[in-house]
Amino acid sequence: MVWTIPLIKLASTVLVLLSVLSVASLSLLSTSFAQSQALERLLEMTKEDLVLTYKVVRTVYVSNLSGRLVTYSVGQEYMVRARALGKSHVIVEAYRFPESLIEVSVSSNDWIGIGGFMYWAARNYTDFLVKHVLTDYNQTVDRSLAVDLINSLTAVPLIRERTTQSCFSVSIANAYINGFEVSMITEGGSGVAYYDCKYGILVKGNISRLTQQTVGNTAYVVRDMVRLELYRANTEILNDIVFKEQLTDMHGVWVLIIPVVAVLIASTLILYRLIQARRRSSGTTG
Repeated sequence: MVWTIPLIKLASTVLVLLSVLSVASLSLLSTSFAQSQALERLLEMTKEDLVLTYKVVRTVYVSNLSGRLVTYSVGQEYMVRARALGKSHVIVEAYRFPESLIEVSVSSNDWIGIGGFMYWAARNYTDFLVKHVLTDYNQTVDRSLAVDLINSLTAVPLIRERTTQSCFSVSIANAYINGFEVSMITEGGSGVAYYDCKYGILVKGNISRLTQQTVGNTAYVVRDMVRLELYRANTEILNDIVFKEQLTDMHGVWVLIIPVVAVLIASTLILYRLIQARRRSSGTTG
């Protein structure tokens, strides 16, 4: 009888732990399945060829560059494409949108700070490129793994299924989308992201991280922030998630915030680029 009670307690503890682990595993499987379902709906809507392009801006604040506060940012368009390959696989591609501009800006409270940045960037040019060049990617994966791959391409996951979050009006550029908010903690830092309620597409998000770096005898406090905002997408998706907003100063007048013409132009440009890429690929193959 001496060991009966401890053994009962141990057995109870193990059962509780197993129950918790089972619930956690089921939760992860449920989330993964839900996100896969979100991708399936997107592929169905876009006739098995999903194209999402984001404006990605990385802003870095350096506290003590040449004794000055210096801020620089790098902005680019990043295109992620998922193409169905039969019923079992998906081709995931990601690259900077063809011929899009790379925007670099630097600001400081005087020219010494600007000069310090230019000197630093010239001496660390390779490192500067490694930190800011968006990665090209082309991989064929099982459909069940496609969302995980897509979500790993940027600092913020691009597809997330809504669970219990409430929906509200989310502004993006000059548009409004019915979306929900999610707090983020990733390897790259912490922040917040907004997804549309219908498909779970990332509308906009940001991640920031504060670090301290020492170079020689100088300590630099660096705040690194990455922002993403949906910039282009399939016409079917944009027409489905962008809604009309009634202006308070105009009675009975409904205004489509993103004009259909602008949507069509953006989508036509995407298709034009894809057709060009296919022709070049066909020419190379031939």
